[in-house]
Amino acid sequence: MGRVVDRTGHVYGKLTVITRAPDDRYRGFTRTRWLCRCECGYEQVVYGSNLRMASACRHPLAPSVLVGQRFGRLSVIADLGGGKVECRCSCGVTKSCYSQRLRSGMWSCGCVRRESKEKRERDRAVIDAERFRRADTARSMRAMRAYGSWREMIGRCSNPKHTDYAQYGARGIDVCERWLSFDDFLADMGERPYRTTIDRRNNALGYSPGNCRWATATEQNRNSRQCKLTLALAKEALDSIRNGESRISVAARMGVTKAAVAALCTGGRGKNSAD
Repeated sequence: MGRVVDRTGHVYGKLTVITRAPDDRYRGFTRTRWLCRCECGYEQVVYGSNLRMASACRHPLAPSVLVGQRFGRLSVIADLGGGKVECRCSCGVTKSCYSQRLRSGMWSCGCVRRESKEKRERDRAVIDAERFRRADTARSMRAMRAYGSWREMIGRCSNPKHTDYAQYGARGIDVCERWLSFDDFLADMGERPYRTTIDRRNNALGYSPGNCRWATATEQNRNSRQCKLTLALAKEALDSIRNGESRISVAARMGVTKAAVAALCTGGRGKNSAD
């Protein structure tokens, strides 16, 4: 490296060389650098080979020209030198920062972020409170035995994917409009007594206040469609089957299960005969 000419005090356009800056090494070569001050007051380091081409600083926001300007909530009130300025926020806080940060998106002393965070926390608190209220209501409902019966009743009458839909919804068994609300269902039926389930007095009709009760397993079995074949109906069913009518048709016409007709035909022995 040859002798370096001292350029301190030299003026290049709007740049004045203040002093020599630490050299820069790049790919084994040493490059001389100089600290310069622009007429706007901004200081920057310039390579010696670029001094003759440099006419002014390339700083987009020179501190001296920012005084009096406003960036969001920040108003520039003084140039502190070294590329720094003093700003006053609309919230009353005075803050110093580098002028370049004003261009890169610094619009407040930090109060905007704090206010946004506080607003998010307030909104989240309201949402969580409502969510907990609904969850608490749902837990209270699920804790009631009557809620389980009501949910199953709605499912087997209206959901084709329910395992018992074929025996209820597919047969035209439905739930009255009033009982689509659990509160109304609970008001009419009350809480379900221990070891009972909902039972329809008339199995050909749907679920409604006048046709339902809480019944034990024994009471339900006595009221099932399978036990509704009287002696006269049993004789009629056997005659129909002997005359060629299918068991499925007889069961549907008499409102009993296919198992009941099959048991009637086989005498409970499992034979596939009507004799």
